[in-house]
Amino acid sequence: MPTDTPSTMPSIMRRLRPLSLAAALTLGVACDDSNGGTAPSAVASVRAQLMSAALRVGDTVTLQAVATDQDGVPIPGARLAWSSSPGGVVAVGPGGRIRGTVPGATWVRVSAGSASDSVGVNVGENAAVLEQLDPAPGTVLQPGTPVTIAGRIRYALTSTSSGQLLMVVQDQGTDLLQFPQPSVAITAGGGTISMTDTIEIPATGVSKVQVFFALQPSGANGTTTVTSAYYPVQ
Repeated sequence: MPTDTPSTMPSIMRRLRPLSLAAALTLGVACDDSNGGTAPSAVASVRAQLMSAALRVGDTVTLQAVATDQDGVPIPGARLAWSSSPGGVVAVGPGGRIRGTVPGATWVRVSAGSASDSVGVNVGENAAVLEQLDPAPGTVLQPGTPVTIAGRIRYALTSTSSGQLLMVVQDQGTDLLQFPQPSVAITAGGGTISMTDTIEIPATGVSKVQVFFALQPSGANGTTTVTSAYYPVQ
């Protein structure tokens, strides 16, 4: 089970740790997309396209994952099983569709045979749901080149009267790849916001670009809510 907890961070400037599966999870609620498709034995790895997601009770989001063979080639129609642990925080449906059921934090795991990955999911008062990201999560980026990243985020803010939505891009560790970070002031309620930034990927030393969209309530009411994805660099 991962040693990290899929909880929200107290400050956007602290280290934003990738939410990855360190070992096999104890399964909670499970759903198997096994009606046809490629046998799990052909799958060498599974990669979830999000690292974290944040939603409210009753909200739904469809998580996506890519299964690849031993050569890294995507396998269309691979049979994927979805589950959550601890159970009860989200309802897990076919195709990676999840719905927030009670406030809390959980890991949603996607697996095919012995290959697996996971997404940290928080269900709380506020939500930041990534509706679209361009380039698509998981797209391989080239070192030493510029890239424009554009995201559309559906947010809900109920814990306080105002806040802000931040877009943070960093490498596989803690180093920021853009400054200043784009931000948008928001008020209580909900809506959809598009955010775009162009970064220059260093020629060396970067193996992953991580993109975080963080909803920060103003004052002391509520904690930062994060949804995130990543791109490999090679």
